[in-house]
Amino acid sequence: MRVASIIGDASNTGPTVFTRNLATGLCNEGCDVDVLYIKDVNDPINFGPANLKKINLFNAAKILTKYYDVVHTTGAIPDLLGALLVPNKKWIVGIHNFYDKDLIMLHGEMKGRLLSELWAIAFKVSKNIVYSSQEMMLYYASKFGDKKSAIIPYGIDERIESTSLIPSDDREIIENWKSKGNFIIGSVGVLVKRKGYSQLLELLKNNSNYCALIIVTGK
Repeated sequence: MRVASIIGDASNTGPTVFTRNLATGLCNEGCDVDVLYIKDVNDPINFGPANLKKINLFNAAKILTKYYDVVHTTGAIPDLLGALLVPNKKWIVGIHNFYDKDLIMLHGEMKGRLLSELWAIAFKVSKNIVYSSQEMMLYYASKFGDKKSAIIPYGIDERIESTSLIPSDDREIIENWKSKGNFIIGSVGVLVKRKGYSQLLELLKNNSNYCALIIVTGK
């Protein structure tokens, strides 16, 4: 089976990691997967066994309708491309965020609401959805009705021994926290205001038995 996953760009962000993990899982099941991106970035992430290729608005129609059995989209522009160009029977939308809330927080009230209305067009016509959590499935079902759907929590292989990815010095710090009975919170993301790290810091200030391990990009 030939599968295309369309993303805005290959930067190290949530939507891209979400797509990378799904693509890797499909490759491991024997699918031929191309990850198609629209915008270049300086430091794209590695997509492992999947093929990373660039498309544009001019060649997208021919590529998406001719070469693939399934087309998966994640993000505003990719979802709109799917709604416009891909037959519903082979189009799957991947959702890992609350699009309207994120756009308003990112672009402000007026622009964010306008963009979210445009993005909603794709959701309204889509029939097949992959969600990253049950909460998201319930949220979008309340807005757009029930659709054929599945929940795949970021496509992460649970067999991976996560502690092997943590440097030994950091593991010692975590084990020390645990030995004292502390409640440990882990967070991974981009260091921007909308991620709510300030709220996490306030929680730590007011709860001495809480510790946090935060891994971020940005400054």
